[in-house]
Amino acid sequence: MALPYPILSLTLAPADSADREHLHAALSAFSEADPALTVEIDPASCITTVRGESLEQLGALRRRVEDEENIPLAFASLDVNRLETIRQSAAAEGKYIRQTGGSGNYGHVKLRLEPGEQGSGIQFIDEIKGGMIPPRFIQPIEAGIREAAQAGILAGHPMVDLRATLYDGSFHEMDSNDLAFRIAASQAFQAAARNALPIVLEPVMTVVFTVPESKLSATKAEIRARRGRVATASSVRGVAVISAAIPLAEMFRDSGQKPATMVFDSFQPVSSDQDDAEPSGFAVRNPKGPKPMTGSAAADLDIDSDWT
Repeated sequence: MALPYPILSLTLAPADSADREHLHAALSAFSEADPALTVEIDPASCITTVRGESLEQLGALRRRVEDEENIPLAFASLDVNRLETIRQSAAAEGKYIRQTGGSGNYGHVKLRLEPGEQGSGIQFIDEIKGGMIPPRFIQPIEAGIREAAQAGILAGHPMVDLRATLYDGSFHEMDSNDLAFRIAASQAFQAAARNALPIVLEPVMTVVFTVPESKLSATKAEIRARRGRVATASSVRGVAVISAAIPLAEMFRDSGQKPATMVFDSFQPVSSDQDDAEPSGFAVRNPKGPKPMTGSAAADLDIDSDWT
């Protein structure tokens, strides 16, 4: 099953900085061969993050980096991806007007945001008519929207599954430019998103446990402790089979019952938490995830072949 978005990230750094370009070239080749992998490089730190769909996929990639490409790793940190989205429609405008001596800067954008279907990403719709904004500024406006969405509103996670409609605005014959409209679009997006009931999402898995019937109650209690929800439970000849929905982050605990199977279900809102909830009422904390691995531990990324 194709996932709407990557659910896991593997952040890598080579032991020798001289291997940096080699690492980037290898990961680029791997991602071209596997469209489910995406590679991001932080230009400031040169830290590389690979996003993927499963432990097996990222574990195999890490082994290829070290074994096939002969690149020792100093750091390999596995984490669960979280996203943000909106729950209602909202509109806002952004104006960027600056006078810097000679030429000025003028950009004016009005946007409307609406929730979209899961997996739809960011949809940009241009409804400008009558030359209110010249066509040459539409692309910078879309770029400003996508840049703002990537930065998130609540906790810095990328925003997804929404429609951004450009429906009005204005320009100045002399002072309007690409930069001014990109900034104005970013401002309008942020303002509208804050008023659209933003929420943090996390990947939730369908997990099946097969345990002795005597452990049925204890397994249900463990599921609840992992912020999970039991879907079905049945017993046959002393063996209990429990199906549950559990956040992926909670499946990286060091102890507990191992699942028989685990598959992706959907991205769902992070559980409500009164202590660190945003005004929306939903927590923006990062649930407990896998521990970072450094040094020799980077070679021991735990891959359970039963998890798919």
